[in-house]
Amino acid sequence: GEGITNIEGKILFYHELLEFTPMAATGEHAIGTVIVPEVRTLASLTKDDQGKLVKIENFAFKTPNQWDAATGLFIKSKNYDIEGQDNLLMAYRTAFPAVDYIGTKVPTGPISSICIVGQFDAQMQITSRSLSDMTIPTSIAVTSPIGGESYVQGSTQTITWTATNFTGDVKIELTGSNPLVIEASVANTGSYTWNIPDALGVATDYKVKISDAVDGDPMGESAATFSIIEKPFVLPSIVITEIMYTSPDVSTKQEWVELYNNGTTSVDMEGFYILDSDPLHKADPIVLPAGAVLAPGKYYTIETSDDGKPELFPFVPDFKSIKFNFGKADEVKIFHKNGQLIDSVSYNSVDPWPTSPNGGGSSLTLCDPNLDNSLASSWEASEDAFTTLQGTTIKATPGSGCVLHTAISPNVQNGITVYPNPTSDILYISNPANELFDITILSSIGKPVKSVQSNQGVTSVDLSGLPKGIYMVKMKHKTSKKMQMQKIVVR
Repeated sequence: GEGITNIEGKILFYHELLEFTPMAATGEHAIGTVIVPEVRTLASLTKDDQGKLVKIENFAFKTPNQWDAATGLFIKSKNYDIEGQDNLLMAYRTAFPAVDYIGTKVPTGPISSICIVGQFDAQMQITSRSLSDMTIPTSIAVTSPIGGESYVQGSTQTITWTATNFTGDVKIELTGSNPLVIEASVANTGSYTWNIPDALGVATDYKVKISDAVDGDPMGESAATFSIIEKPFVLPSIVITEIMYTSPDVSTKQEWVELYNNGTTSVDMEGFYILDSDPLHKADPIVLPAGAVLAPGKYYTIETSDDGKPELFPFVPDFKSIKFNFGKADEVKIFHKNGQLIDSVSYNSVDPWPTSPNGGGSSLTLCDPNLDNSLASSWEASEDAFTTLQGTTIKATPGSGCVLHTAISPNVQNGITVYPNPTSDILYISNPANELFDITILSSIGKPVKSVQSNQGVTSVDLSGLPKGIYMVKMKHKTSKKMQMQKIVVR
């Protein structure tokens, strides 16, 4: 088949297989001989074609993993069944153990190959001399997305594909209105987890394109276009938890509002704005600045008035915006920068609302951020001594949770203590009056993690299995349903 000349040898038949054994060289070998294989069909091959170099087009291996079930590689000295052929009469033989395709993948689908023709008994055989004899079509077919899908911005989707006769790394691209390279080079596994960017533009003309990471061939893409749709807007869980609307010394008007992140993710509040009930203030609201990021379970304080005496303000707020005062019967509203209302509280200084926040030194406090803060019953007048202002005690907890909830009757409230704080294992709750309480340990996002009911003088709660962090102890009186809250630290 190679056009070799000037070699003497012996020819013999073995089970109708023609064999030539070289014995001696009789001269210089011919070089540069061009052999043009004859294009033949498998059906046309006979024993008279043995030793010929032919080209067989569009034949396929019936079972590529016939001799290597796990990986489908070529194994030496094996007969491979050919699609559409009787394996007793025709086979592909890996006759040469040292050729370069031994140990490579058996091609899938139709191929063409230059072959040497052989015969063994009644079976005609074809054998490629090397990989270069084979013309193996390669292809990539994208199987998801195939078109018609609608994917949400920020969602996670799976891109899938099949690769035929190609095992190299692939490049994954998005084509359409906002094209991008998803992966410049990734393993050709047939599957890829795609985290769609939140900011990927909304459009209906997208396709996924997958190609050889080296030269782009083979290449496949989605059969039709799919859409990226807008991520549904979800309002952040920002809760108004404290309002100081009338300070004890009315001449100073030291006032503030406290916000709490009752969600599970940090919230960038830049551009969020606060209003009261006065429609004239809509033109110039309190607008939160850049950097106003509120982590889950954290508080954010906003100074709204110091009456021109900032030196008297009782703490350093997270933000200061002197725009307007909140009245004795007013509304605190916080809006998203897109104009959607996040939370609002319409309060009053008369029953059923707590009255001591009206100049009595207490702030209006929501100890449990999970309660409905539109209800007067959810709010308390803080009894937590914080500092003094012009000789009057300020009772408030700006920037932190309530330490003592004032809804409990004074004789019980004054006796209950929680210790040690911080703790790393056992937390003790003393209850000298032996009142029956439901005791719940809440995570920083308000999720119950421990609970117990007790009327013991001292109750112990094992917190050793909890992750480090800030928690709230909620103690609910079994009969009156009134509560006490205290923040604790597990370290």
